[in-house]
Amino acid sequence: MTEDTKIETKGEKKKERKIEHEIMWIVGFAVVLVLIFLGTQQIVKWNTQFDYEGLHFTKTKIGKIPLYHYYYNFVDSQENTIRYNMYLRTDPRKNDIPIDRPVLMTTKLAYVALDLTSDLEGCSDSNLAVGDFALFLQQNQFAVKSGITNESLADELGKDYVTCELKDTVEVFEITRGEETRIESEGLCTKIIVGPDCEILNAIEKLKVSIVSDARSRAQGLIG
Repeated sequence: MTEDTKIETKGEKKKERKIEHEIMWIVGFAVVLVLIFLGTQQIVKWNTQFDYEGLHFTKTKIGKIPLYHYYYNFVDSQENTIRYNMYLRTDPRKNDIPIDRPVLMTTKLAYVALDLTSDLEGCSDSNLAVGDFALFLQQNQFAVKSGITNESLADELGKDYVTCELKDTVEVFEITRGEETRIESEGLCTKIIVGPDCEILNAIEKLKVSIVSDARSRAQGLIG
């Protein structure tokens, strides 16, 4: 082999090593991009989907309003399968309204009784929250009636006088004001107490999640 041939062979080998190095670099870069993509997808999934109290939520938007969505199917009295979509404004993982025990829905009639002497109307979201809860019950095939917890005011307004003590055979939800927002449940009576910060929407959402989660765990009631 001549000296020129040796030099040419070394040059070719050097060129081949350079090409191999470039190919390895490209492959390595592609692998890194794939890992970044998969990692990003997983992070997005973690941020937009999660499980809470046995319910699978997805973070979504309606217009510019961020919401947390969970849906379930149930069978109505006419054997029709109905899908209910539950939308929450507050991330249920961050909704820290205390609730002392699961709320059991054992009858198909529910009273929503307002304590109008406790300045519920002082909370701007009261009508929205009460209406949302009544709609939640109705869409899940519960008969809903409204009432007032003060007898004289109920007579004056032409409404039913309703308290937990008066109605001990149907579900009663009393909504009143108090020192802190919390939910107390015993038997067929549930009291939604709204504190000075007027967290009535959070309280109603906490209550809805509790009802659905309990129904799911018992595999009866709301969930089909």
